[in-house]
Amino acid sequence: MTAEISNLIKLQDLFHSRREKQTMRETLPPEFQDADREYRDRVAAIEALHRKLEDADKARRIGESKLADFAERLKKYQGQLMGVTNSREYGAVLNEIDAVKREMRTVEDEVVSLMETIESGRQDLAAREESLPAETEAHESALSGWREMQKTMNREIEEATREIQELEKLFTPKKLSEFYRLFERKGGHAIVRITEGSCAACHVRLRPALYQALRLSGDVVTCDSCKRILYYEEVAVATS
Repeated sequence: MTAEISNLIKLQDLFHSRREKQTMRETLPPEFQDADREYRDRVAAIEALHRKLEDADKARRIGESKLADFAERLKKYQGQLMGVTNSREYGAVLNEIDAVKREMRTVEDEVVSLMETIESGRQDLAAREESLPAETEAHESALSGWREMQKTMNREIEEATREIQELEKLFTPKKLSEFYRLFERKGGHAIVRITEGSCAACHVRLRPALYQALRLSGDVVTCDSCKRILYYEEVAVATS
């Protein structure tokens, strides 16, 4: 196996190792998930309560604005009542007044209900927010082991990145660009081993001449079928 092939294998392995560690760093282990979910549920409940109070307060202000409008209409009708000249007009104005009063009572009930909701919601929110700092501290304490694991993985990711950068210096920009294009097109498997005379990725059997050339020279050879870079590696046979 040539140094070029060996370095390409190392480069590919480092990419896989770094991606795996990046995924692990962002994925909370099962043993921490219950504690994290419970804490996030508490935080989400506080956020939902804030939104509920904002909506209720907005609805209350709208209701109070409606009541102010009704009061103006009622005042207007009561003024008209003093100037009517016959019983028909008198009855019509009374009907308008009754209609406005019914609407006012409905809106007043809604406003009172909203005020009660706001008051109880504020009390609930105050109690939840008072206990949140202690819950946050407990949450961070429960996840402290995971935070340390993340720090370790961050260091390992940084080290893998440094190794990748050093390996990249061994290739020409053209060769590196070709490898990365192949790496992306082939789902992270740009270079694969020959297994029993076949490409380990697509399982197409190599031409005998190509197989022998790969075994003997170790030069860069690509699969006729999937175009991946191939390499040959002797497999040690266990002896009893």
